[in-house]
Amino acid sequence: MAWASGACLLVRRAAWRELGGFEPAFFAHMEEIDLCWRLQNAGHEVWYHGGGALPKTNPRKTYLNFRNGLVLLYKNAAPGELYGPLLLRLVLDGAAALRFLAAGQGDNFWAVLRAHFSFYGKLGYWRTQRRAARPRLRAAERPGVYAGSVVWAYFGRGKRKFSELNP
Repeated sequence: MAWASGACLLVRRAAWRELGGFEPAFFAHMEEIDLCWRLQNAGHEVWYHGGGALPKTNPRKTYLNFRNGLVLLYKNAAPGELYGPLLLRLVLDGAAALRFLAAGQGDNFWAVLRAHFSFYGKLGYWRTQRRAARPRLRAAERPGVYAGSVVWAYFGRGKRKFSELNP
């Protein structure tokens, strides 16, 4: 499995100490995904449960999800798998921000912009974190990672459930 929810996360003490635990700059949302990604890069297995911390429409959740999503990609993507997906992420995040604005969700629109400003404002810190990371596994080498674009599958092919995707 690609990651386990922080709502119910058990980690061996040795692995936790080896990898330094959660990324302190994340605060909430996706810190467990970052840890699981690093665990897999270090050769550990990850198993899954489920969870959630803030309501879907909460602008704080929007901010944390967008900012931490950028950071996850930047810190953990394998060489050769960073810049294309990061550029695509910029375009898709811009589209999501405009969609929030068109739907009258100005707080969520600003949350997406703040997320990007926060990410780029701390790029030096994230660059240091990326350089300090273990060798990165390519997406195809990590169990539970869907090789295609989930965004394209959802919007372009009408797939609404993970079970509808081809592994």
